[in-house]
Amino acid sequence: MPNEQALMPPNTVFAGCCLDMVQRTNAVTGEPEMGIARWQCQNPECRHLWW
Repeated sequence: MPNEQALMPPNTVFAGCCLDMVQRTNAVTGEPEMGIARWQCQNPECRHLWW
């Protein structure tokens, strides 16, 4: 979590896994669907999800 990261020294590396079900719009069909992203960018300014 960003608020926890702010409390740690700048060279701290966070490791771990958090599965979060999200609803997204399927880019091909346009239909909403629920799922878990395969990967999420760890840059706080980006956080892009790859499906």
